[in-house]
Amino acid sequence: MAGDELRELIASSIHLADGVVNDHFGRVEDIRNRFEDREEVEYTMEMKIRSYETVLKELMRWKLGKMGE
Repeated sequence: MAGDELRELIASSIHLADGVVNDHFGRVEDIRNRFEDREEVEYTMEMKIRSYETVLKELMRWKLGKMGE
């Protein structure tokens, strides 16, 4: 896999993961506006980060598998 292909794979995966997670949790500003309790904001942000990591990892795994076929 060439460097340009890998960069495109990563960039497209990041874009897709960002869209999925933002659709579910909302943007950072939305989360801060939705909850008054700081602990609730921090918990929601932590869940958003973990979800983002999981979605990104699975997208990368899926895309790499598709490229290998």
